[in-house]
Amino acid sequence: IKIAEPLQDAVVYGEDDGTGQNIRGVRLVLHYYDLPDDGYDRLRVVTRVDRGYTNTLGPPLPDSTLTLSSRLGTHFLEIVLRDRDEPDGDFGDAATVTYDLVPAPGDAILREAGEVKDVEGVIRPRGDELSHAACLDRRERPIRVVLAGQLQLGGQSMLALEQARRLPLIKTWSGRRAFSLDFAFAIPPQPNRTTGPLEPLLKALDVPVHKFYTQIPGHLVREWGRGNTTNRLSSILAAARHLDDLAEDVRGIIQPFVDVVKGADIFSFTNHENHRHDDRTMVEAARLAGVPHILCEPSNLWWGSLPTGADGTASALVVPSHFAGRFWRERGALTQAAVVPPGFEAGPILRQETNVSRVRFGFVGRLAPQKSPGLFIRAAAAVGAAYRHTPLDVSFAVLGDGPLREPLERLAHRLGLRVTGGRYVSEERGPGTEMHFAGWLEPSDVRAAVRESLDVVVHSNVLEETFCMCNVEAMAEGKAVVTFGVGGVSEYLRRGDAHGIVVDTPSVAGLTEALLRVAEDSEWRRRLGAEAAPRVRGLHGGQDLSFDRMAVQYANLYSGLVCPARDLNQRAQDVACVGVDGEKADDENPGALLRRDEYWAAACGVARLLPSNDNPQMRQLLALLLGEATRIDRENVTPLLNTREREALLVAAAVAESGLPNTTLDRRGALTALAAQYLTKAQG
Repeated sequence: IKIAEPLQDAVVYGEDDGTGQNIRGVRLVLHYYDLPDDGYDRLRVVTRVDRGYTNTLGPPLPDSTLTLSSRLGTHFLEIVLRDRDEPDGDFGDAATVTYDLVPAPGDAILREAGEVKDVEGVIRPRGDELSHAACLDRRERPIRVVLAGQLQLGGQSMLALEQARRLPLIKTWSGRRAFSLDFAFAIPPQPNRTTGPLEPLLKALDVPVHKFYTQIPGHLVREWGRGNTTNRLSSILAAARHLDDLAEDVRGIIQPFVDVVKGADIFSFTNHENHRHDDRTMVEAARLAGVPHILCEPSNLWWGSLPTGADGTASALVVPSHFAGRFWRERGALTQAAVVPPGFEAGPILRQETNVSRVRFGFVGRLAPQKSPGLFIRAAAAVGAAYRHTPLDVSFAVLGDGPLREPLERLAHRLGLRVTGGRYVSEERGPGTEMHFAGWLEPSDVRAAVRESLDVVVHSNVLEETFCMCNVEAMAEGKAVVTFGVGGVSEYLRRGDAHGIVVDTPSVAGLTEALLRVAEDSEWRRRLGAEAAPRVRGLHGGQDLSFDRMAVQYANLYSGLVCPARDLNQRAQDVACVGVDGEKADDENPGALLRRDEYWAAACGVARLLPSNDNPQMRQLLALLLGEATRIDRENVTPLLNTREREALLVAAAVAESGLPNTTLDRRGALTALAAQYLTKAQG
């Protein structure tokens, strides 16, 4: 068998299937030759796409012209002929083709076209300071959060690690820990087994790692039907109101997990499309265990189904970008989406020297179909050919690994690039533009490699993207980023921005043109990087994308779920009455408290009076007392973030504005009004 279409190394458009899911029908033409007489009736076609799933057609052999449905991206197709009774085996003798499936000219891709507009049900917790500090101080114990995920070092698990590093450091006003974190992981019963590099890192931070194992008894497997056990189990759990409603054998399945999450305030899990049914079981088990708040963090964007808990079962979907929140809400999610962008280790901004005689371009990410790494290879070949006989030294590198590494190495070789670091293509010497394959790197090493080895980072994804942290880390290092701006990339980079390049046309030609422009103009390249580094740190009008900001957002998300909503009067009492004797605040004249410099107690007394004696003068007095309690007028120091004094000033400003907007606070008049209130109270 041979593959006649698509041609080897082709770029194809395909036929849009009209679903809006970026799926295209690709014309596949096969040639059969030297078949035995009964070949059509006895043989079958076995295909493997992107080194992943396989599919069998026949016997009899299918028509030689077929349609292959694929999503946009870089694809590697393998096809073999097998006898009816022959095992599938490997694909060492397969006919193969590598091709890139891209949008046709004029096709729209999923990216924000203009200013981000608020969408109902999409919230963004604040990331500059705590929103519920008073509530955290009133609680008798920290908010307990159980995170469930993988113990391998991936994107989601690294974010969990950074939460583990920062959240326990957040203190209440009284100096107690505000949060405690546990990590849960499903694993067969080998309690002493280290399941991944994340486990020792978590244990070094004193974060408990719970390994639980669930097993469905054989008699239930036979009763429910093999292959249907998870669906049946989740349905039974969903129908129960309490753990005691479950049969003993069913309860025994989930008891190890229940023991882990029981007593938690929040259970948060990473949701993968292929694990939706398993995750539904966890959600229902957590509910039955009495966990009041459940959070789902979808690992990506997908079509055809919603994340687990998006039907309103979960308290929120935690997403990395406004685009991702809007994506799920527009597709029917009933659960609110909370936007918490991932972070990076900010550190100082290092000055980048621009080498005018050399440009090093890099692709950073997993070598998977949805990342379209083939577009980077093709643009590299075109740019390399343009500068082959010029003084400018242009080179390219791929930082990452994945199922498409072999096809990409061979593609680079066929397109005339000089492959180095290859696993499947022998290293070449001599002329030719270098394409270096660095392979998989530790997350900490990736950023160092970007800082030390690259000048420009190329993000070639044409599919919807949740965020792309690699871009942000490159920008943080002062590197120019070239991207098609899909999906959540709009959170920090849009068309027309001066701190990066968003290619308007999602094509090899469009990407090549952008790389040629940035290679040609070293000063522009320097400015792009110089503008990018401060913006991702929240400077120059940009968004703070640091780990510290991320941790505060998670803290506010968690505390916002656990703490009830408070109106302004309640907030005033919360901040003023911390550690204050309630009887003293209620019974003693605030004037006497003021003479003894007991400003918090005086403010507490006035705050308690407000609900029954609300008038502008009383509000003015409360604002003044809160201000004086902070001692800002005597010490002339702005209170630190996340302190009682900071909250008192914020409440004071809100109280003053709600009393008599745009008026000067009159301390004498306010005290006179207070005296009248207490005289009335004494006479009554």
